Amino acid sequence: MWIQMGLDLNNQFYQEINRQNTFYFWIIGIVLTVSIAITAFFGVLQWRLSDKQIEKMKIGIKERLINEYDLDKLENRLAILNNQVNELMKKQEQLTQVHGYILIKDIHIATKKLFDENPEVALEAQNSMIICLKEFLTNKYLDDLTKAVSLSFVYRELKNLDSNNIYVKTVLYFMSKNANKYLNVTDFFQIDDKIN
Repeated sequence: MWIQMGLDLNNQFYQEINRQNTFYFWIIGIVLTVSIAITAFFGVLQWRLSDKQIEKMKIGIKERLINEYDLDKLENRLAILNNQVNELMKKQEQLTQVHGYILIKDIHIATKKLFDENPEVALEAQNSMIICLKEFLTNKYLDDLTKAVSLSFVYRELKNLDSNNIYVKTVLYFMSKNANKYLNVTDFFQIDDKIN
């Protein structure tokens, strides 16, 4: 009898374990089914979000940005500003050329003052001439021919006036060092032998 009771008890334990295992398998199956369903749902959403829909979203965002921030008007404003900057640059070029011609006039005025009896006036004229010559040489909007004709004329005029004057010598020395390529005007009028 004890043996029979032990066998019945063993049989009941076995059935209880079997019932619990079946219950656990059902729970695991349900969890797996729900997980697969959720994954499938998101997969379908991802599949629906195709390249065409992404392109539509891009176009929609772009149109919204253009409308919200007036990008079309900004592009037009930039074009207008660009034109205005180009016009200002042309005017600056013209003004710089005019300034170059004014410098020539200032150089000629200073040339006469180099011979003033007052040494302070002559020294100031010498310094003024050197400053004007530097500006004239660095003026990038004047062509080489204009520079050559103007500078060679000034150089010859100074040499003919008085080469013993210390102020004239200083200006001549400055010109020979810094404007040497412009002092021989005939170099700018030479015709290339290859043309003939």
